[in-house]
Amino acid sequence: MKRLNKEDYRYMMDVAKELLERRDENDFGFVCENNKGYMGGGFTVMSAHMNPEEFYTYLAQGEFIQEVEETLRKDYLKAYKIFDEIRGECKLR
Repeated sequence: MKRLNKEDYRYMMDVAKELLERRDENDFGFVCENNKGYMGGGFTVMSAHMNPEEFYTYLAQGEFIQEVEETLRKDYLKAYKIFDEIRGECKLR
């Protein structure tokens, strides 16, 4: 993320902040599957104090329910394309 030009970096942070606000307003829950949790697994609600850069890290790792990535793709196509390019470049080969 830090390698993006200033304009794209600022845009990506603004989008993440908007999505985090939507999560806080219960537009959709940022929930991840938790196989190691209490009672043999289930779901865990993600931290309410996540910063925007952590948002993209968790998203790239597949930690959120699919609806979160779909919302990014549907509502913020430019941000999704930037995110997907970064995710592709960071995959282990």
